[in-house]
Amino acid sequence: MVRAAEQALGKFVRRFETDDARRGKVAVVSTLIGLAGVGLSAPVLVAVFTRGETAYTIAGLLLGFSLVGLWWGFSCGRRYLMTPGEVFRVRVGGLAYEHAGRFRVIPWDRIRSVSERGQRHWVGEMLGWDVYSVVKIKGGDGHKGGRLLITGFTSDADVLVALIRHALEHGTAPLPPGSDAPHGAR
Repeated sequence: MVRAAEQALGKFVRRFETDDARRGKVAVVSTLIGLAGVGLSAPVLVAVFTRGETAYTIAGLLLGFSLVGLWWGFSCGRRYLMTPGEVFRVRVGGLAYEHAGRFRVIPWDRIRSVSERGQRHWVGEMLGWDVYSVVKIKGGDGHKGGRLLITGFTSDADVLVALIRHALEHGTAPLPPGSDAPHGAR
């Protein structure tokens, strides 16, 4: 069902869904790897600091790897629990964002910036880091500010980010070729 606030943004351009199952699996696997790494790094750290071993680099790398695994696992787990059913719908005049029964309409002029911190390599793609964009939303004038996070867990996330960037530069999102969808369709 399309809400009136979303219809006011104009013609439908494209829908992007987040793969919650994949995000949940990555959360569990990353957390388990992080916990195992912390378990393995503890004896190495004890040996380094109590016996004067010189393997500081190995101990540091092992602990760092473990902590990154824990951080990403907890981060994905939190988003898995807090934003189930996350969907982005691009319309000519703005973005409709929905998750867990919450709904938000963001006209293009309310978006302040889009930053990209993706890691385009095989590890990044596997962990959903290939796209990691933060959309900052202007507050004030009775509007809620904040931010949206778009990751590689969202289908065609790079296309979504490109559409948002295009809309910020031109004030409108492009319609797909041959699109004659009536106002408010979908």
